[in-house]
Amino acid sequence: MSGQASTFTDTPPTTVQSGRGKVKLPDNYTGDHIESQKFMLQCLLLFTAESDRYKTDQDKISLVLSCMRYGTAGAWVENFLLKSVGVDPPTDLGTWMNFLAKFRLQFRETGKTNKA
Repeated sequence: MSGQASTFTDTPPTTVQSGRGKVKLPDNYTGDHIESQKFMLQCLLLFTAESDRYKTDQDKISLVLSCMRYGTAGAWVENFLLKSVGVDPPTDLGTWMNFLAKFRLQFRETGKTNKA
């Protein structure tokens, strides 16, 4: 009987699989400065839960850009792509850290104070 108990504790749970189906895609982001942090946190959560799918900087940047189709965000994406890659299909969108810095600079919430 002690062998059975050991089997239960040694067997890893089979229902946990890198978060698949538990984290939805981020909401579409239109450029609202108040919503920028929420949007980026949704993206970061997805990247963590689906790390096998979003491995490279290109994967992450592409996902974020695809969720920014409308409003001032859509215009910013168009400008970003034209400056980054020209009129050819994108092959190198830069680094994630560089992209994140540009995003935060453009869409940061103005007048917000740190509450830490």
